[in-house]
Parts: sequence; structure tokens; C-alpha cells
Amino acid sequence: MKPWIVSYVPGHKEAIVVNANGAARIIKRAERPAMVIGSTINEKMIEYAKKMQNLGIEIISSCNSAKFFENVKCTTVLEAIRDIKEEEKYDLVIFLGIRYFFTYHLLSALKNYKVKTLDISGKFQPNASYSFDNLSEKEWEESMGKLIKLLEVS
Repeated sequence: MKPWIVSYVPGHKEAIVVNANGAARIIKRAERPAMVIGSTINEKMIEYAKKMQNLGIEIISSCNSAKFFENVKCTTVLEAIRDIKEEEKYDLVIFLGIRYFFTYHLLSALKNYKVKTLDISGKFQPNASYSFDNLSEKEWEESMGKLIKLLEVS
């Protein structure tokens, strides 16, 4: 699988590509999942993230995006990653709405820790544990709709 930005080659350890079914299984297996949301979130992402929050996934949000959610602490994404590494509070961290190049480096920082990572942005992230493939906007919306339905059925 090729990263969305071709020059971003992570080394010998690369993300496993998952579809909505695989992502749902990973999320359902997690005991303490969280979702990190950045400032590039759009209306569709907000809608899906709210549904995931209602299903029990804790939201960790940048200050720009925190206003769209209830019971969310405003933090910088860098502080969130530091806390995730130090506290080991979560066993799965999902990424959405963060610029590709920034997510690439955040995932690189988490790569050697116990926490599993899942990028559902629709652009393959090689440093994640698991990632959606490179998807068109339409394919991404279909995948997210299916993911939410699968999570609601649990």
C-alpha cells in the first residue's frame, strides 16, 4: 500500500489496511477507545464523530473543534499525544480531522508504544497500526456510514 503522500515511507513496520468491517471489529475489541479530532474536521466528520461519541468512544479534541461536542476537554493535539503516551489510559486511539503530514508524525510518535492506532480519515497512514485505504470522498462517506451501522449493532 502506498501512503497518500508517496515520499512518506515509514520503514519496516507499516499499517494494516482495514475497511469498515475491520475497523468495527477493532473498535469493538477495544476496552478503552478514544478519538483524537483535529482542527480540519468538516460537517460530515463531526456527524460521524458525534455518533461514535454516543457509542462510548471518548473524544479528545483540539480547541477549534471542541465547540462541536459535549463533555470534551479542549487541548492541543500534541498535548493529547503526550498524555496518551504517558498515561496509557487508552488501548485504541482513532484519528480524524488532522492534517495528513501532522498525523503522520503523531502516529510515528505513538508507533513504539502499547496503544493501537486507527486512522479513519480516508488517506492511508503508514505509521498507524490500522488505516483506511486512500478513498475518494464518496467511498469514505460510504465506509463511515457502514462503520457507524456496524458499531451500533453491537
